[in-house]
Amino acid sequence: MVKAPSPILLAFFPTSRIDISLPANIITIMVTVSIQEMRFDFAKIKSALERGEELMLTYRNRPLAKLLPVAEKASGQPDPALSFGAQPENLAVMSNAEMDRAIYG
Repeated sequence: MVKAPSPILLAFFPTSRIDISLPANIITIMVTVSIQEMRFDFAKIKSALERGEELMLTYRNRPLAKLLPVAEKASGQPDPALSFGAQPENLAVMSNAEMDRAIYG
């Protein structure tokens, strides 16, 4: 299986190196992006990650980090943690004793 970067990605990073590795009969091709490119052209890197591209971040031509896109949840439901506090609970209805019992048992 060959995973090649999109032509759009290569157009964004024409000076970047393309590293090819062969782990366990799988060929992976990864675009290398320097810290300087990340500082001055982050919008292109962000859009590449949003398209699902994987990037290798380098510092002085040495690998520093692998940038991977975050996988979406399969359920399609929004993460409940992101809406935490959006609808505050009405705590005025509970007395202090009731709150203590709810918290401490």
